[in-house]
Amino acid sequence: MSLTPHNPELIVMPHLDDLPLEVLLVVLRDLTVDDIIALRLTCKALHALTYARSVWHDALYLHLVSRGLPVPKVRERSLASLSSGELEDLARGALRLRKNWTSPTPIPMRSYQLSVAPQASGARPRVLALFPLPGRGNRYLISLTLLDQGARPRTYKIDCWDLRSPDRSAIATYKCKDLFSTAVNADPHHSHVFSITRRTDFRLMKRNNSNTNTSPVTTVLGLDLNCAVAEDAFTEGVTFPSFKHSLLFRGSTFLATDASHHVRVFNTETGLLHYVLRTPLIHEDLTIQLDVSFAFFFFDEAEREVANMEF
Repeated sequence: MSLTPHNPELIVMPHLDDLPLEVLLVVLRDLTVDDIIALRLTCKALHALTYARSVWHDALYLHLVSRGLPVPKVRERSLASLSSGELEDLARGALRLRKNWTSPTPIPMRSYQLSVAPQASGARPRVLALFPLPGRGNRYLISLTLLDQGARPRTYKIDCWDLRSPDRSAIATYKCKDLFSTAVNADPHHSHVFSITRRTDFRLMKRNNSNTNTSPVTTVLGLDLNCAVAEDAFTEGVTFPSFKHSLLFRGSTFLATDASHHVRVFNTETGLLHYVLRTPLIHEDLTIQLDVSFAFFFFDEAEREVANMEF
């Protein structure tokens, strides 16, 4: 005996909101943020579901955080402490930022004009990099400028700018020579905000009877944002023997490397070398090393462990 009704109008088609909640949440994990917003407009039951905290936690993590896309303000608080509405605002705001950033004609949200004046006659200032200071509401910006005079040693100027200041003048400035690399401290609560790695000072080499002129040293810099004299606002901390390429500066942990690709871990409070992370070898053969991409995978894993170390 057939149970199929003869009248097609009596056939009841299943609705999406008839599915169990667990199944609906799995379905929503595969939707984009725009799809979730569109689903919100379909019916009351699904409208309520799209406000579930787990929906926006998954959307923020899967579509943005896990892909390494920038999410403004996400580092200031842990995802576990955010409400459903806060997670949704972060996800939608980050996607708007991403869409604007990758657009052929991006629209600037704010515009600032900063002028780095040459420090000597004939010097041509060239801004090499800009670094926002973490955890300060995007208020402060550090610029690295080469004062190109066509002769060595090259002079570099580091400025800190208060973007809320009406006169747009540098509130801190610091000059150095023969720079190799720099790094911003990712910990906004630490007293040292910036590191510079440069050649050893010639006078110091002469005092130490050293013949080399390329030995790198790293100096960590503190910053007094309320200092009245810009030239005195940056303060030098510990200077220690280091390596050319800065990789990470977080809290009192500093990582650097050179052509060997061995990662050295320093404590910036003491300047002491604590660990050396070596590139993994294949079959213990010193002539065969893993591909660079694999080596950086191991470095990423090690960096997460090092970031939690206390010296």
